Amino acid sequence: MVASSPRVLLDGAHNLAGAQFLKEALAKEFQFRRLILLIGILKDKDVRGILRTLAPMADHLILSQPSIERAAPAAFLKQALRTKGKKADIVEDLQEAIQKGLSMTGPEDLLCITGSLYMVGEAKAYFQPRGIS
Repeated sequence: MVASSPRVLLDGAHNLAGAQFLKEALAKEFQFRRLILLIGILKDKDVRGILRTLAPMADHLILSQPSIERAAPAAFLKQALRTKGKKADIVEDLQEAIQKGLSMTGPEDLLCITGSLYMVGEAKAYFQPRGIS
């Protein structure tokens, strides 16, 4: 957890095994009313598999991308979700995506930022300099 009000969890689930582990941890170790999932995945990863594992748990999805050339465009993530019938917002700029996620997350909710270690690193840098907790 990098923030407690609202609660924000960073997890580097960057492959299918990591996504499955995160899914299990969210189900067993965390209590929340709603799960806001902010996700960005590298294009050389199993995008569909990661989304298929994590998206069904989310009450709301925000699709973004880390600032790296290997990142799958957020629009590609949305296209990959389309076949699953899941609605999601595209916010390409990660800082804007974090702000949107924070604005949607109530006191009993959880914002989980995941999908890439680069996403987690950039999100961590967003929270730490501001001293948010």
